[in-house]
Amino acid sequence: MLVSFVIPCYNDSHILPQSLKNIDMFFQHFDHPYEIIFVDDGSQDTTLKILKLFQQQHPDTTQIIHYPDNRGK
Repeated sequence: MLVSFVIPCYNDSHILPQSLKNIDMFFQHFDHPYEIIFVDDGSQDTTLKILKLFQQQHPDTTQIIHYPDNRGK
């Protein structure tokens, strides 16, 4: 069974580097097939760029859904 983790993001560039390190460490010991789905809701900072770098490092397990406009407007 594939376990999916959905993580919402919005202007989180200030916390993403440490959060992604923690996520990476957690999944090194995770014993089930998994995917991580990041949902970027129109971030105006470098959140999407940081997520894409993480995705390049983990292409088999990481997906990004990007909404160019914030849906909360």
